Amino acid sequence: MRSGILNNLESVTCTYSPISLKEMKDIRLMDRDDKKYIATTSDIRTLLEKAGEEYLIQELDGRIRISHYRTIYYDTPHNDLFMMHQNGKKNREKIRERCYVDSSLAFCEVKKKNNHGRTSKSRIETPFGDSMRLNEIREFVARNSGLDPDKLVVSLFNDFHRITLVNRRMTERVTIDFDISFRNFLNGVERELSGLGVIEIKRDGNTQSPISDILTDMRIHPARFSKFCVGFLITDKEMKRNNFKCDLIKMDKLTDYRYGYSN
Repeated sequence: MRSGILNNLESVTCTYSPISLKEMKDIRLMDRDDKKYIATTSDIRTLLEKAGEEYLIQELDGRIRISHYRTIYYDTPHNDLFMMHQNGKKNREKIRERCYVDSSLAFCEVKKKNNHGRTSKSRIETPFGDSMRLNEIREFVARNSGLDPDKLVVSLFNDFHRITLVNRRMTERVTIDFDISFRNFLNGVERELSGLGVIEIKRDGNTQSPISDILTDMRIHPARFSKFCVGFLITDKEMKRNNFKCDLIKMDKLTDYRYGYSN
């Protein structure tokens, strides 16, 4: 069933000029500087209305402007990869499978962040669903992460919709994620980020960002946000969360929900 949020934002995306997936290949920014923002879906609509002059929208097959994604995250049985984030380790990584539902493509990805805040990503095409059983994928993970695939388990699933924009100078990519939901494989708990979305600005270097200026005018400021970490935290109240309290409190303030278990 299509959500009301999806229908609401789709009407705004129709006003944008398109750019094809093929044309987007030159600005994939696999090694990039990221900046994230948390916003209500109402503010996301306002942002899209204000940014239309400066940005093109990615379009798939000449018709799809809002894409559907699914992700499986891996961790160790003791949540070692999550704890890298919680403990503030600068050099850290994530192992995930990302499925592009509309194009029926899936990739296993090793995503790393270094102590300078730079993000890099390696990936290999795979069938979607516990690809760690495949020797080719296990070898890819071992080679690119240094982790032992035998010590990784399926830990978290998430589902979301994404709008992808690129500025007209082709120096910046912006993703806007909403309808975000999670299922914790370790305890079976499911939860949604109701009324919230995540905006991420991805650029290589300190290029001008029109959408960043719009967000500043809207008094929406950068925030740390990781679907991997937030998904664990809102589906398991026993998870250590000291390093994420400010983010969870901010989410609480933007909605009527208590993601930080502050009650």
